[in-house]
Amino acid sequence: MKNVFDLVVIGGGPSGMISAGMAATRAAKVLLLEKNKILGKKLLISGNGRCNITQAEFDLHKLVSAYGENGAFLFSALHKFGPKQIMDFFEELGVKLEIENDGRVFPVSNSSKEVLDALKKYLEENSVEIKYESIVKNISVKNSLVKEVVLTDGTKISTKNLIVATGGLSYTFTGSTGDGLVWAKKAGLEVVPLKPALVPLKIKEAWVKSLPGMVLENVGVAVYQNNKKIINKTGDLLFTHFGVSGPLVINISKSVIRAEKNGEVKLRINFFPGISPEQLDKNLQMEFSDYSHKFLKNYLTEFIPKRMAECLVGILKINGDKPLHDVTREERLQLGKLLNSLEITVAGNSGYEMAMVTSGGVSLREIDPQTMRSKKISNLYFVGEVLDLDGPTGGYNLQVAWATGYVAGSNLKF
Repeated sequence: MKNVFDLVVIGGGPSGMISAGMAATRAAKVLLLEKNKILGKKLLISGNGRCNITQAEFDLHKLVSAYGENGAFLFSALHKFGPKQIMDFFEELGVKLEIENDGRVFPVSNSSKEVLDALKKYLEENSVEIKYESIVKNISVKNSLVKEVVLTDGTKISTKNLIVATGGLSYTFTGSTGDGLVWAKKAGLEVVPLKPALVPLKIKEAWVKSLPGMVLENVGVAVYQNNKKIINKTGDLLFTHFGVSGPLVINISKSVIRAEKNGEVKLRINFFPGISPEQLDKNLQMEFSDYSHKFLKNYLTEFIPKRMAECLVGILKINGDKPLHDVTREERLQLGKLLNSLEITVAGNSGYEMAMVTSGGVSLREIDPQTMRSKKISNLYFVGEVLDLDGPTGGYNLQVAWATGYVAGSNLKF
């Protein structure tokens, strides 16, 4: 290996692979450094091994809004390499895709390995040199330019450009250790403090831990602090041995974590999010009359799982074998309140080990959105999760990786 390159990319994840490949298609001499023995370790587990490539939202304004307050930064990148372009890209690589009802895009094979294999072939065909088990010790910057990359084995690699695609701290078992953020700070760039995002939540109440594996479908969950509602979402909730997870919880976790610094946070589960408390009580009155001889616990299991019904009657301290005609008005009102707003208390989160992405990273104020180039160091680029960008589940975060990697690889000067 001759240690002089037009481009060195640190990190063989989605953003690193696509940026290396794009630069190589422009006849750049490219070296991709990966600390693991394989590329795309995190990509292989994305979408539960199916690889949710992107979200098929073709309205750019709607797509950008999904990323919250930092979404506007992505306008240029998504215009150049949005969902339609990334779908075309993979189809051209031979990966057949399908769009599911919720807009998530998966390979027809439901195999993340097929996606990774296609990317590896793309790199090989464009003569990208790959060096595995390569850990970067230091990045040498002189006169506001990256001069060389130094590996832990002492190897020094000169480069005209450097792309940092090291990710954040999520799924630490894949090798994400936040190295790129350390280098950014050393180079004088602002880094927004990191927090886990898209992560399961721990819950204080003991009864929650008796429901592992149970799913509540299409329920509402509102986040409250000091009786003030912060956010409200609807979806599927999964109980775990330590608390709650599932798409609904994962997508509100960032708001919960932000709020926790100001004190205790509570979640209120609404089993019937489309029905007002008043209408719910009217429905209960009618059904209690129509099915007056039915036992309370049997009645509840008609619309909620049995274990959940047992928990509710336990919380209410009512005999589940009581016929509905014996349930008092006060007991009915208390049941309606639980069905409309069952409160549980957040006791933290499951950390970076189970977080899908990292919130925070290299401040977007430091980066040119047209190129992903540092505004202070003209041959240094940051792409993917290392940036202060994160979105909801459903392919949004991989789309950031593809788009930012594409833009960086397409705009190098060499």
